[in-house]
Amino acid sequence: MPTLNPLPLIEWNTDKQYLKDLRESGVAIPETRFIQQDSEISLESLFLGTGFADAIIKPFVGGAAKSTFRIAVNDSPQWETTWQNCLAQGGMLFQEFEPAIQHNGEISLIYFGAEYSHAVIKRAKAGDFRVQDDHGGTVAVYHPSKHAVEIGRQILLQAPQLPAYARVDLLPADYETYLLMELELIEPELFMRFAPPSAGKFAHVVKNYIISI
Repeated sequence: MPTLNPLPLIEWNTDKQYLKDLRESGVAIPETRFIQQDSEISLESLFLGTGFADAIIKPFVGGAAKSTFRIAVNDSPQWETTWQNCLAQGGMLFQEFEPAIQHNGEISLIYFGAEYSHAVIKRAKAGDFRVQDDHGGTVAVYHPSKHAVEIGRQILLQAPQLPAYARVDLLPADYETYLLMELELIEPELFMRFAPPSAGKFAHVVKNYIISI
């Protein structure tokens, strides 16, 4: 069955280990360890080895913050069973928690090809770190700097193929530094309701694709 984004690109994007590939290409991501399913490493060992005071764990394959938890180093013993249960089901990311997510929010940049279209900012509800609206997060129109737009474009160019459409989720760690949280290429929310003209741009992309097949 044909897909708008190339199937090999979708398969690559399905597993969050794509973040490792992008990191190796020079893309900045939060400090992260990629733990394979067959690993027997404990949370305590991971905290000791990384020196993290606070960490996020999430599965290689998943979405909407499912099986995603924030764990403080002192609480790691009580989370060990959860960690091992998650690891029994698949590989996991052990990622340093970035406090900026709670006061800066996460910006989502939408691109059609390498062309920037629009952006939104997602914020977690008070006391949470998950920006998804499933967990009480909010979304608003956002006007990114040219610097942020260019960072998003450069990230797209590091993917194995240029996608027809993409959402680049960035964390503004400070005024100049942006960390890639996710590169969304598999039917992501494109937030076109916040930028109605973007629907026409997307229709043009789809039209060109149909003509080409």
